[in-house]
Amino acid sequence: MMLTNWTALRAMLPTYYPSCSWARSAGAAPIARGSPGYRTQLYADNDGIACEGFQQN
Repeated sequence: MMLTNWTALRAMLPTYYPSCSWARSAGAAPIARGSPGYRTQLYADNDGIACEGFQQN
C-alpha cells in the first residue's frame, strides 16, 4: 500500500483554475497578480485582480 502526502504533492504542482467559477468554488477568488492560480485570461479590466465581483466565465 502506497501512502502519499497530498499536501506536499499539491504544493509542488502549479495552481490552475480553468475559469473564475472554479476559482470561486475553491475559495480562491479574487486572485491577485502574482498569486497562485492568477493568469491574464481570468481578468477583464487589467487591474491585476482576477475573478473579482460576480462575472460568469
